[in-house]
This record gives sequence, structure tokens and C-alpha cells, in this order.
Amino acid sequence: MFRKDISESNEAYIFVLGRERKAAITMMFVFFSIDVVWLNSKFEVVDTKGNVKSFSIHTGHKGKAKYFIEMPLGSLKKHNIKISDKILFPV
Repeated sequence: MFRKDISESNEAYIFVLGRERKAAITMMFVFFSIDVVWLNSKFEVVDTKGNVKSFSIHTGHKGKAKYFIEMPLGSLKKHNIKISDKILFPV
């Protein structure tokens, strides 16, 4: 919430959940749209949502996630991210 616009940057926000579960997001007081990807504990993409609009109340996903990543708008297309891909990062 209240973040700066990341659309012109290479920034992404990685959220780590305590366990695999449903992890819907809210975009209240976020003033720009983003792309989101949810990953299971094996770092496999279980769902993606492109163009999640600012001030949307609830954006859910398929499957259970251990991580979710909020990225600049257009990142899913730019990096050709799709379900079952693996995204690795240090934890």
C-alpha cells in the first residue's frame, strides 16, 4: 500500500507465506496496476494474473501458494511466464 509506481523499474516484491495456502491480494491504496504470479513450495507457478487494477478489492488464485510476486505491469508477457514454469530466487 502507498508504494511508488514500479512500472518503469525492474523491481518486484516477493511475499513469503508461512505455509502453502490461498493468498488473495488487495490493491487498496495502490495507485497503479501490476502483474502477479503465485508459486508453490517447489517454486512452480500455480497461477498468474495480469493487469491487476489499482483499488481492486480481492484478487484470488488457483491452487495453493507459498510465495507470490508482484511485478510491474507487462512482466508476465515480457518474460513469457506461464503456469508450471519455475521461478527461482534466494529465500
